[in-house]
Amino acid sequence: MKKLIYFISDTVFGFLRYFFTRQRNTTGKIAIITFHKLGDSIFTFESIMRVMNYYGNDRCQIVTLEQNRDIFKIEFPDADFMTFSRNDFFGYREFPMLHVIKKLREERYEKIFDLTGGTKAAFILLFSSSNQIFGANVRFYRKVYNHFLPLDYNRHVRELYPPIIDLDSEIPGFKSAMLKGENYKIVNNILIHPGAAWKSKEWGVRKYFELGCRLKALNYNISLIAESGSFSEEIQLEFRGAGIDVIYSKTLDDLKNQIGNCDLFIGNDSGPLHLANHLGKPTFAIYGPTNPEYHNPYYGINGYVRSIISCSPMTTKLCYLEGGRKCYHYECMNSLTVEMVYTELVKFMNEKLQPLKQVESAG
Repeated sequence: MKKLIYFISDTVFGFLRYFFTRQRNTTGKIAIITFHKLGDSIFTFESIMRVMNYYGNDRCQIVTLEQNRDIFKIEFPDADFMTFSRNDFFGYREFPMLHVIKKLREERYEKIFDLTGGTKAAFILLFSSSNQIFGANVRFYRKVYNHFLPLDYNRHVRELYPPIIDLDSEIPGFKSAMLKGENYKIVNNILIHPGAAWKSKEWGVRKYFELGCRLKALNYNISLIAESGSFSEEIQLEFRGAGIDVIYSKTLDDLKNQIGNCDLFIGNDSGPLHLANHLGKPTFAIYGPTNPEYHNPYYGINGYVRSIISCSPMTTKLCYLEGGRKCYHYECMNSLTVEMVYTELVKFMNEKLQPLKQVESAG
């Protein structure tokens, strides 16, 4: 049955690609398609830089979601963008509307690098006039691409993208030059971000409050940052009463600036965690339904803690409940006590950083 499905998909997609690339008159422009959330967008930076360094900013265009423009401007302030909103896609935001397909087709790109994969990218690319499309996707969409790699689910997320760029033989080999590391002599200012993309990845603001209080007792300056309106007035007063600053970030620049002022970033598996790593800050993460072997910050000084339960992902990126999206008990996060996290955090700080003072134990 699988062979029959692949035969049909290869035939249909192959014919459509042939039909839409019959008359080609390219503009010489290069498109880089990346529709990700904050964290995964940061993982694409190196690969985007390789393309832009080789072909030049004037030829390259980053195609992404409107909400991600500011993320990419951190590393590519002079880049040309084509952006769409989530409302430009239907069917669980996987299928592009006709005006999206039309707009991309009108650009008549010479080459397209797909750093997204999945249905969303495949149906955009299917109608493109370019006959040089580079990307990785599931086997079903193989004929959409001229240069194809099957998705490798056994790689760290950051490692998914360089092989796509390697498919273009014109671009020089991969050399990492992205890390903005700093030499930390002492940790003084600690920034905590308690949020995540979905609920099951969150450890809980009350536990972060207790953790912050214990770190405050060691004379660290503790700040908590979140999106505006995240906490009730009661919680804000409780934090401030304990001497913990509560900071609301209204923009990505706000978040970036606050991260820039810290010596250590603590949070869940989230976009801000990876932004902190990209900005060269040491990070300590709390993991639950996602596997740190695939999602932990890639460079620099990073630590994490997790509680292993029966459904924890050990050889996969996400737990079988779609990374906790369909979970009803959140046991992997709920079972992580403040004591457990504090113990691992202190151990990490003593071994990897230079804290204000060495702490022998969590007691």
